[in-house]
Amino acid sequence: MPVDQSYYLELSAGADNVSRPEHALIPNCCGLCVLPSPFIGRSATGREDFYLQYLVRGEMDVWIGEEKKIMYPGQAILYYPHTPYHYTMRGVRDEVHYYWVHFTGSSARSLVERCGVPNQTFIPVADGLFLQMQYEGLFQDFIRRDPLFEISAAAKITSLLVSLGREVSGHENLQSDPRIQASLARIHQSFRENLSIEQLALEAHLSPSRFRTLFKNRTGLSPQDYLTSLRLSRARMLLEQTDEPLSQIAEAVGYPDQLYFSRLFRSRIGLSPSEYRRNTVTAEVISS
Repeated sequence: MPVDQSYYLELSAGADNVSRPEHALIPNCCGLCVLPSPFIGRSATGREDFYLQYLVRGEMDVWIGEEKKIMYPGQAILYYPHTPYHYTMRGVRDEVHYYWVHFTGSSARSLVERCGVPNQTFIPVADGLFLQMQYEGLFQDFIRRDPLFEISAAAKITSLLVSLGREVSGHENLQSDPRIQASLARIHQSFRENLSIEQLALEAHLSPSRFRTLFKNRTGLSPQDYLTSLRLSRARMLLEQTDEPLSQIAEAVGYPDQLYFSRLFRSRIGLSPSEYRRNTVTAEVISS
């Protein structure tokens, strides 16, 4: 059974509602509200920091300007600094549970804007468990409070905002076809193998033409171009960082035929593998 809990950066009076421009991104406080009886949350002037709620149980009446709206479980809402807020339990049929965090810092507004999370707007959340995990992680950061606290807490807040930004923009729905995600994982794990488009399409339960279309919508490249670019990126790294013979590098990235590998490398990179290696070594000597 969830229990009401709250965590504070500082416990002195008023320290939970301030702007902290000396930090890039930091929570003032966070917690989980478990409210079994009617309540009112209200501020006529808003807060100095950002205020993010995620409702997991019950319903709330929320005033957006002068209009009263219903907030349902699975929705989140972000209040920008100095935005008035007013919300109450809707009826007395069920407890209200919601996660909350107040965050601030010199980078907070630019992060919110870059993620495209609007002010005082209900955001339906598809993966509520992920949001809850980020909040619970914040709680652990406050308990641990080690020298890496600010970095870890900022990462959780960033993950929350990115997740909401994807919901708002629709990127999560447009770009996260699980079939293409699985194919991308397969390519990155098995790029040395002789992968065919027909094989990848079959594993994704798609026709080759449909697979190509969805794959390009997701990555901007055809499946073959993506695989080739991935292999050559790995080859460049091996040429830069190792002394392995070209024949071994070619085989390591999926090209048993060294001559074919060299021709492909030159056509894409503009240099032969040997020339690329020599140029890289020369550049390192000059820079040192």
